[in-house]
Amino acid sequence: MERIPFAVHGPTMLVMFCLGCSGQEAFATAAIAREFSELAYLKAGLDRVSTLEDGLSSLYARKVVFSPPPTPTNDGFSLPDVSGVSMWTGHLEHANIMKLLSVRSALAVAPEVFLHDLALSIHTTDYHIDPSDKGRRIRVDPTALSFTAGTVRVPENRALGQPGDQLISVKAEARMFRDSKMIGDLALGLGFNDPEVLTRFPSAQNVFNMTFGGTFAPR
Repeated sequence: MERIPFAVHGPTMLVMFCLGCSGQEAFATAAIAREFSELAYLKAGLDRVSTLEDGLSSLYARKVVFSPPPTPTNDGFSLPDVSGVSMWTGHLEHANIMKLLSVRSALAVAPEVFLHDLALSIHTTDYHIDPSDKGRRIRVDPTALSFTAGTVRVPENRALGQPGDQLISVKAEARMFRDSKMIGDLALGLGFNDPEVLTRFPSAQNVFNMTFGGTFAPR
């Protein structure tokens, strides 16, 4: 399920739908906030399309609104609301080049044109799984590793204390593929200035994050 990368204040409606078949997946995700009057999030495009030999390509556009929290009221008096900043980005990603490399790029076109994300990943040959594979392939090594380095930037937003600087981004991740009756894959990651974290928390900068995930696969 798509995780919406922003804090929503007030009534919010989430609309999700995906169209896909045999490894090619077109998708669209949207969220409406501020009493159903603002398109606060939109993401649409193609996700992990099988290309070339073992490559997986993604092409999509995304809109994220960075909204400050509502201003407090006191005895019927309230400060005027500060408008949010809308960031529109175009993303092009290609994974599993020669089964060892992956590249990720994103260009922001609003509120101004700038390089939002550019990264190169080096990983073991079994790190990426082709979504078109109906069955799980037998793996020689049950553990896959990846290291990513690049640069990231989010828009300047004085209301949130975000200067909008270009930052260095790194991330290391390990995936463990288990042949268990209950537990499927496990993943553990450690990152610094992860683009997804900075997008979810637009006031953050120079931050570390740790991620842990897994899948349950009862048989």
